[in-house]
Amino acid sequence: MVTKNILVINDCSKQCDDEHALQLISKAHDLSIQMACRVEVLCFGINECADEMNRLYEYGADSIYFYKNTSVGLTDYRHFAEVVSTHINKQMPELVLIPTSTMGKSLSSILSNRFGAGLTADCIDIQLSEKQELIFIRAAMSDTVLAKIVCINCELKLGTVKPNVFKSKKRTTARQEIYEKIDFETRINTPLYTVLSTRQYAQKCSVDFNRYSTIFCLGRGVKDQQNIDRFFALAEKMQVGIAVTRTLVEENLVDKEYQVGQSGKSISPKIYVSFGLSGASQHIVGIKNADVIVAVNHDKNAPIFDFSDIVVEEDLNLILAEMEARFIQ
Repeated sequence: MVTKNILVINDCSKQCDDEHALQLISKAHDLSIQMACRVEVLCFGINECADEMNRLYEYGADSIYFYKNTSVGLTDYRHFAEVVSTHINKQMPELVLIPTSTMGKSLSSILSNRFGAGLTADCIDIQLSEKQELIFIRAAMSDTVLAKIVCINCELKLGTVKPNVFKSKKRTTARQEIYEKIDFETRINTPLYTVLSTRQYAQKCSVDFNRYSTIFCLGRGVKDQQNIDRFFALAEKMQVGIAVTRTLVEENLVDKEYQVGQSGKSISPKIYVSFGLSGASQHIVGIKNADVIVAVNHDKNAPIFDFSDIVVEEDLNLILAEMEARFIQ
């Protein structure tokens, strides 16, 4: 009988041990303990790095398959789809985890169609039921509810996952390392497109929350642009990050790149401080991996208090003024 393992696909455009990959491998390792199976990691590259491979084992990989790309500069995702398809046919995993990226979205749709597999996009969690069924959890109905999805009538299940949904952590179980290197080269000669002209566009606002150990998050209670600007100035002085809820984005007060929650980004800072947030479940999904959650709200019944490690029942304007007095003036 073939063991149904968990396969993690590494994004071919990034290094093998990037943080997103380690997050997927850590989650796969937790599931593998419950499923009594192994975690396989499929990597692409030109030259394998021993340090990178070792980190994959440290975070939960049991087997690593390194497909060495002999065609330098290869970027067509169809080549990688052929490699992954061949690997799946050979190893027959039950679950495949894929990063939500340009490559991952294309690859997952190809695999779903090719294998008749169930595909759940943008998972925020994967659980195992009492019947040992894999349950995929994702946002649905315009991000107002969390849907629990069970793939039926298919042996292969696929899930794509955005960065920071899961938390990376080193394994505590013994390592049983298997490593295999396979050379591959392209056999697809038909280009997907022809470049007629190029034009350079201005860089879109990009926010890297991973830079900060502390994040301030602004909610509906912040209310106006003046207070938002004050928080941004304070955050710059204190060298902390700024995030916002969906409400402020929909009111065109802050760019969507700063949005955290079910329909935005997931973050995992050491300290997360919310100002004027009610604490809707859609937002909690995006901050569940924070080490310490601090909530500032004048409403003693704010739901955010139920999820917080430290609560401050106070007018955020008074807190903001006190922080400005200490760090700016």
